[in-house]
Amino acid sequence: IQGGGYYPENQNLVIGFQVFTFIAYLGNPSNTANDYLSQNLKPNKKTQVACKLPSSNKNPRKLTLVIGIPDNHYQSNISRLSIYKDGQFYESRELTKGQKIEWIVDVANVKTLGLEGQCLSTNDKYCPAIYFLQDDLE
Repeated sequence: IQGGGYYPENQNLVIGFQVFTFIAYLGNPSNTANDYLSQNLKPNKKTQVACKLPSSNKNPRKLTLVIGIPDNHYQSNISRLSIYKDGQFYESRELTKGQKIEWIVDVANVKTLGLEGQCLSTNDKYCPAIYFLQDDLE
């Protein structure tokens, strides 16, 4: 993964009164994971990361992403995650605290996948970071 703001983790959180283990989160670039800045997205600023998909005889065809925001996050503004395939916009999803989304992405013949987190705040307040609960490449 290249870019700032992607923090690998392995901790539990609660979304919709269910406990999940998250594997990473996408927030503001910061020198320290788990600080106030990294656990939020700034308004009017995008956080971007990109990753190269494996190239082999068994090229992946599908990415299953499960993303969410914990029930107890102190920010309730809406965050958006956008996906780019080989630099071209593909789709986006919007969510706020207490929501979990499963997202199936066709990655056949895709070499690079980009993720962009964005705060959709209208009041200049921070938005919650986006937490990854699953990222299975098949």
